[in-house]
Amino acid sequence: MAAKVTFDPTTKIISVTQAPVSGEVNIDVKIDIYSDGKEDWLANESLSRFRFPISAVGGNPLPGSKALGTTFFLLYGWKIRPYEASHTMNVNGNLYCQDGTSPYVPTLGTFSIAIIGAVSSLVDSTIQQLPEIEQGSYESGVTIDVVNGVGGTAYPVGTPKYPVNNLAQAKTIAEDRGFDTLFVYGELIIGAAESISEYTLIGLGATFNIARTSIILTSGCTTSNTRFENLRVDGRQNGESEFLNCVVGVITNSHCQFHDCKMVGMVSVANSSWVQNHTTDLKNCYSVDWYIVDYNSSPLNQIYANYSGKIKIINCTDSRADIIIQLDSGEVWIDASCTAGNITVRGVGTIIEDSVGAVVNVQGLISTESSNAATLEQTQSIQYLVESIRERNLALGDSYFWSPYDGNDANDGLRPITSLKTFAAALAKCASGGHDIIFAMCTDPSGITTTNEQLVMNKNSVYLRGAGLPFVIETIANTGHSVVMSGTDCSISNLKITHNSTGTAQHAISITGGYCSVENLLIDGVRKHGILVDNAEHVDIINTEINECGMGDGMAGDCIEFKNAAAKHGRILDCILGESDIGVCFELGAAENVVKGTLIHDNGVGIKHTSAAHDTYIFNDCIFALNSSDILDEVNDGTLIIEENERLIANSDAVWEKNASDHITAGTFGSLLNDVNSEAFGKWILNPTAKTMTLYKADNSVLKVFNLGDTTDPVPAFISRTPV
Repeated sequence: MAAKVTFDPTTKIISVTQAPVSGEVNIDVKIDIYSDGKEDWLANESLSRFRFPISAVGGNPLPGSKALGTTFFLLYGWKIRPYEASHTMNVNGNLYCQDGTSPYVPTLGTFSIAIIGAVSSLVDSTIQQLPEIEQGSYESGVTIDVVNGVGGTAYPVGTPKYPVNNLAQAKTIAEDRGFDTLFVYGELIIGAAESISEYTLIGLGATFNIARTSIILTSGCTTSNTRFENLRVDGRQNGESEFLNCVVGVITNSHCQFHDCKMVGMVSVANSSWVQNHTTDLKNCYSVDWYIVDYNSSPLNQIYANYSGKIKIINCTDSRADIIIQLDSGEVWIDASCTAGNITVRGVGTIIEDSVGAVVNVQGLISTESSNAATLEQTQSIQYLVESIRERNLALGDSYFWSPYDGNDANDGLRPITSLKTFAAALAKCASGGHDIIFAMCTDPSGITTTNEQLVMNKNSVYLRGAGLPFVIETIANTGHSVVMSGTDCSISNLKITHNSTGTAQHAISITGGYCSVENLLIDGVRKHGILVDNAEHVDIINTEINECGMGDGMAGDCIEFKNAAAKHGRILDCILGESDIGVCFELGAAENVVKGTLIHDNGVGIKHTSAAHDTYIFNDCIFALNSSDILDEVNDGTLIIEENERLIANSDAVWEKNASDHITAGTFGSLLNDVNSEAFGKWILNPTAKTMTLYKADNSVLKVFNLGDTTDPVPAFISRTPV
């Protein structure tokens, strides 16, 4: 007869009637449900009227004292309801519903119930082999999870799949099974009366910021010969312990061995009579912030081997204390509270020596100040080598980092992680004439870093280098030009400039300082001119694209304008200039400037070259396309030098896109282009009587009459003279 369950054919519920013992109910599917159920079906006439609700497969004997594993199925919608109380129900055996649903239904009352199923494999071992299988499932230790574990000591509680939820039962399982290792998930508090002596506690790992396993040692607990691995430890140590790959938090009474640990602290070392001549071994440990060691007037000896980071020693007042710190790299601070003891600092790093009375030996210390000086010298050599490749604006001075998104003007600006917030703060760090660099950092997580700050470069030899088009200078208020370059020998490169403002006639860049350069910029949608070079000589504009200038209400805008007498010896190289009123304007005495390799397109006028400008050189690799009004306007042709070659002359329409029909003054370049075009595409009329060939323009006006009878009058090469 069933002793632990009852069967109700009306509700099709198998109810567990066995009350919990120590919070647990143990059900064996084969014995308590299947076998006892069959006995009830035979003995109970009411039950026998219904089909037996459980089927079984397997159980066949196999060679080697083994049997095919048995699996049980609930049929016809039957379910199992746990006992009406909070407990853990351990179910031993393979149990499923035939329809694939869960074999369990909730209790009628509100209780906390954990169901732990222990299933067999396809082939069951003999009873003699089961203990070995159970032992192996613990994986050589007991697993503790205070939050998600369950109570109890019976198998499988304490295995990785079913952790136990308290230290006491974990130790009981460990003692019964012969284990000395505890695997800890989450936080575990060791109570004042508890002992973890002779145990190894292994966690899931810990970093400076987060710990997946944390051990808190309550004052009074015992930790003799305890080993901690891959976890964080805080509290009071009581007994010799070993820490391996741990985060060492706030610990008192500290001593013994620390290997490969992250040191946080503060740590207060042990001070008892037994610690004299006792040595704490710290190997390959490191810290980020100051790791403070309160020596607590202890005579304890400490050896730090291969330590990295910052360590501060305070309250070393016992003359018997002997501290040796071997630095991989870092800094040691010996506080003024250290009045006795012997402290040796070796390796590579720096020391702050404020002690009063302690014997401090730094003979084996290689100061990073001297190392940094050597490194700085090497860096400067590399910097000189790299910058020597540049044609101009060689940045041979200091480097500063500017990050509008996450910088701070209180920083030093010397590294990306200590970037400055504003350009003004970065410029303030630079020395005029120092050839310093300001790096614009693109750090906004959106991928686009935008600043609305006006950039005033009023110091000489300062170079701003951006992070490419994702770094945007966007002027949104009427605060003047986006960039003002009034210093000599300044440069700006690798960023984008645009306007989002109204009213004021603002240029993207205003240059009044000589020997400046603009390189690899995109200037797009600005109120007035893209770049204005005003009385500044030797200005280079290289590989820059400028579009949509003159976007202000009623404002005309040039992509580039050179004006006034000192605006000379400038170069426009390999640029794209378009969709503005004028591509390039030279006026008011601008002289001896060069345009080479540049596409000038979709402007009202390609090049405006006024009578006051002179000696401007346009190379033949420039291309003018789709400029609506004309290629040239107000041209002082006598001083506009166009490089003459077959490509320009013979293919004038392809290069210039439109002819210079408005330029008819004899001897000017515009007139020359006009005549060439007419000769190539005009209308020729032969008058045999008059012995003349007349060339008419597109408007039917006469361009030229050739006298075929006069051998002294030159005629086009395609006309062959024959006697008449």
